[in-house]
Amino acid sequence: MRPATWYRSTSDVSDRLVRRKSPRVAVNIPGLLMAEDKSLLGRCTMLDVSEGGARLQAERTAELPATLILVLSKGARTVRYCAVRWRSDTEIGVEFLKAPVRAAAEPTRSGTPEPTDTETPAG
Repeated sequence: MRPATWYRSTSDVSDRLVRRKSPRVAVNIPGLLMAEDKSLLGRCTMLDVSEGGARLQAERTAELPATLILVLSKGARTVRYCAVRWRSDTEIGVEFLKAPVRAAAEPTRSGTPEPTDTETPAG
């Protein structure tokens, strides 16, 4: 039987770093968290980011839903659809998801839907 560890083992940290698909970059970017119905959940700060996800500081992390929208610009022009992968009292780890089909196919100002990741423009 393995003894219980009461401190953070450095081998656990290095194992996680090796398993990462892309490196994390430390940042300090304010943002907003929204539910899928576009209701405001609260403010957050992005602490670090990688190609596949981010670590966010937020209040009431236990109350946040399993999927949410991260807004990183005024006017909600830059958003990321996210799945919460882990939680602590003050932080969450999120994985970036592809936009839901209904959001990706919303009309643009010209009135025609923009192509999604799997679509290509006709022409």
